[in-house]
Amino acid sequence: MVTLAGVTWTVNGATGISVTVDEKTINFPDAKPFIDNNGRTLIPVRFVTEDLGAKVEWNEKHKVVYIRKDAVNISVRINDMDIVVNNRKVTMDTKAIIKDDRTYVPIRYVAESLGATVGWNANTKTVIITTGKNTDKSYVEDFYKINPDMPEELYTYEYRKDQFDGFYATNKWLVDRYGVRQVTQWMNIAKDYMETCYNILL
Repeated sequence: MVTLAGVTWTVNGATGISVTVDEKTINFPDAKPFIDNNGRTLIPVRFVTEDLGAKVEWNEKHKVVYIRKDAVNISVRINDMDIVVNNRKVTMDTKAIIKDDRTYVPIRYVAESLGATVGWNANTKTVIITTGKNTDKSYVEDFYKINPDMPEELYTYEYRKDQFDGFYATNKWLVDRYGVRQVTQWMNIAKDYMETCYNILL
């Protein structure tokens, strides 16, 4: 079994796991991703540095991995169920380990803490990570305007005014943040759900 983002799928075996970042397949020349006994995908910590743009430091004395990217600081202690993100403790349902002299960390907790989204393709046994940084901006400019007949002001709506004065969230922001592929996937899920609901009601 493998669990990502709160959903559980069955995996045939704990090996042969692939990882993509923004549709790029990541090559693991020696240490490979695997599914641990808790049904979570663990990856070599070096992957975080090279493909998510983070810097990694290892404290041998305390057996702690420090991961830093922009304003995000993460610490992961080996064999500990807690991960600390910007001084906030989050309890995981698995832990980082050392295997064959390599340090492995839970991919979902680390990637999402760095602002990425994580999905799982059960057919190909692929972890799909989306950062949004490689989004085609020329396509994004028009993508979020699904219906050209809608008034322009309807594409911008006020967001949490009680806490963020003057801050607005837009459909375009979603695409900039998560990428065209991820937003399209969400749209299709919502569309299928609503069609199912209408079929049941009618």
